[in-house]
Amino acid sequence: MLITPIPHVIKFVQTLNDTLTVSFQSPGLSRIQCRWLTIMLMGIGVTGVFCWAVFERCSLGAFKQDQLR
Repeated sequence: MLITPIPHVIKFVQTLNDTLTVSFQSPGLSRIQCRWLTIMLMGIGVTGVFCWAVFERCSLGAFKQDQLR
């Protein structure tokens, strides 16, 4: 299910954000971008597909297709 974030995915996104900040001297990803990326990576890992409808079903309606697009 896509309700509780997977710790490994959260750590990956944080590491990616830190790397972007240091390597490119940028402000990094916004909080919304980090959350969206976490949801997408979890969805792909859990479902094995990249489909908004499947992500919505696996999240038990917590994430709507229109919000994910």
